[in-house]
Amino acid sequence: MVRSLGIALVAATICASAWAESGAAKRPEAPESDLSLDLMALVDDAARLVAAKGMASACKEFSEPGPWFQGESYIFILDMGGNMICNPSSPELEGQNLLEFKDPLGKPIAQNILREVQGSSAEGWTHYLWPRPKFMTSFWKTSYFKRVTGKDGKQVVVASGLYDLEMERFFVVEQVDDAVLLIEEHGEKAFDTLRDPASGFIFYDAYVFVMDDTGEMLVNVGFPELEGENIIDLKDVDGRPFVRETLERLEGADSVWVDYRWPRPGKAPTSDKTSYVRRVELEGKTLIVGGGFYF
Repeated sequence: MVRSLGIALVAATICASAWAESGAAKRPEAPESDLSLDLMALVDDAARLVAAKGMASACKEFSEPGPWFQGESYIFILDMGGNMICNPSSPELEGQNLLEFKDPLGKPIAQNILREVQGSSAEGWTHYLWPRPKFMTSFWKTSYFKRVTGKDGKQVVVASGLYDLEMERFFVVEQVDDAVLLIEEHGEKAFDTLRDPASGFIFYDAYVFVMDDTGEMLVNVGFPELEGENIIDLKDVDGRPFVRETLERLEGADSVWVDYRWPRPGKAPTSDKTSYVRRVELEGKTLIVGGGFYF
């Protein structure tokens, strides 16, 4: 039996607007917005400069006003030990080891970046809170980073980021796929990590939710009051049983995209939202793992 107050609030504020075509969900290979693509191109060019001219020469260019350093856009470089080599916006950080540095939510930023580039992958994305230049408070920032070997033969990570970047399907797919890998490795013990604000699974208004194939909600950071409740018969204001329909669509596909209206965490008004949802088999159980973003 669902708790009447929490479910009534959600039911009164949900209105499904569109449903993706049945079949496998499109899995974007990379971000698609011009801002994200420009950010990637900037970091790629910076990495080539480091490889060609060496660290000292490149850092000097990165610190001069111009294409590398303008407004809130700048290049920063970490060595593989977590030491800040170059940061034109916050030069006081240069020479400091940032392995234990954490954002206001407890995310170890440098550790997350270095972990991504330790294996076969030489690049990645991360989302965290960081002070905006000339502001006293922190804002959401999305950074793209790339491992490169400098002219001196040493490996470093070249990165840059954007504040309050609009979320994209690519970031949600990464979030959900990483959550699936964690669940497959650790089982239900992974749920605590998915709920942890210091993990990489919570950023902007994006969060992971997990339910089983009966409709019981197991993890929902945005609306924790739903955890432990069975919402399979939850309907939108038009009477559509959207949870049941999602589960039925997943019977014929491993993943689907769904567009609907859903309140942002902590806010009553509804917003347009799209979610990527995957079916996962775990120890004889079928779990549904999803995540989405508002637009």
